[in-house]
Amino acid sequence: MAATPAMIRPRSDRPIEAYEAPSRALLEEHTRVAMDVSSGIPVPTSAETITVDLGVLSSSHQGLVFRELIKIIMTIRQTHISITTLCMQQTSIDALFTSWADLAYQEFKLLTSITNATVAPHPDNLFVLLSMFKPLTDLFSLAKEKFLPVMKVLSLEDHAHSLATGFDSALLALGSTVRSTIEMVKAWISGYANTAIPDGGGVHEITRYVMMYIKLLSEHRVLLNIILFNVTLGTGDDASTTETPERIMADLMFRLESTLEKLSAGYHVAATRWLFLVNNMHFIQQQQTILDVFEDDSSVRRDNTDFYIYMYLDVSWAPVLSCLRNRVKMIPACFKPPSTRRFNTMFEKTYQAQRSWKVEDPLLRKHVRQAVTEKVIPAYRSFLEKQERKHAKLIEHTPEELEEMLSELFEG
Repeated sequence: MAATPAMIRPRSDRPIEAYEAPSRALLEEHTRVAMDVSSGIPVPTSAETITVDLGVLSSSHQGLVFRELIKIIMTIRQTHISITTLCMQQTSIDALFTSWADLAYQEFKLLTSITNATVAPHPDNLFVLLSMFKPLTDLFSLAKEKFLPVMKVLSLEDHAHSLATGFDSALLALGSTVRSTIEMVKAWISGYANTAIPDGGGVHEITRYVMMYIKLLSEHRVLLNIILFNVTLGTGDDASTTETPERIMADLMFRLESTLEKLSAGYHVAATRWLFLVNNMHFIQQQQTILDVFEDDSSVRRDNTDFYIYMYLDVSWAPVLSCLRNRVKMIPACFKPPSTRRFNTMFEKTYQAQRSWKVEDPLLRKHVRQAVTEKVIPAYRSFLEKQERKHAKLIEHTPEELEEMLSELFEG
């Protein structure tokens, strides 16, 4: 046997740890490690101990929970090797084979008790749970096909029935944890409490996290669909209420957009708020195209991005261009600076502020710069043509010079 009951054993002591916020780096790392362990990395030999701490599984410290989940995946693979070896050696029902079968039975009992344990849901560990599901399903299928008939030959029908029930219960428990984790992700996005926003209106970390999450959900959608449907059947819920991966991804996207709207209100400069929404909506739209999901919504998000660009131009550059129009009547003419001087002052102020703002995507940066140029330069050129030589000494920049300056915006 690959392990005895003393080698794969649960522990119940539980450390008290602080809650960890979701992290894109940890989400990526945990998913990669879990997939490696479930599919290819060598597992411990029969002489090595795997100790799963059931208390830690229900802890709020997701890093510790992750380590215990990886141990469970290793245990599943180790048990699969053990059962395969046992079934290959079934040449006769002798005392040695009977003792091996008894050890396998004890091993299965421990495994089902571990996989039935309460696991604290955490967004970063969802795909660890999904990585566990297939090898666990394969193991239970092998056991039902090869091992449970051995139990019946040994006149242990009750044990066989108990294991079969335990298999179904373990899969249902795992599926329920998957569903709870998804609900936790939704709640976390909607109630996002970190009010920190990127300087200069860049792409927010929650946008990157959620779009990575949607990418991973898309990659696991077939398995996730099976799990959610089985949970619905196992809990007796109405099948019509079963969530599909597509519904989940659309819900996460909607919640993300609502959260971004709320976060944008944290900018004191209105123009930065709209540029923030431009950057984030464009990033979402880009990821949609890569993932090939929500094709019907893609045009809507393009329209939203165009609207945000329009609003950015209106609050940012319309006041600059207003300097080129008639002077304010409430102020006596003798106290008013010429339109050219007022324009120069406003342009320089806006330009200097926005040089450090951030538009990361090169194509979007080029597009927004072009929109600014098309709004500002024709109006400035028309103004100069009307002025002739009236304020020639006050003209600090040619239209070409302003255009060159605008090409430096949004470098961050």
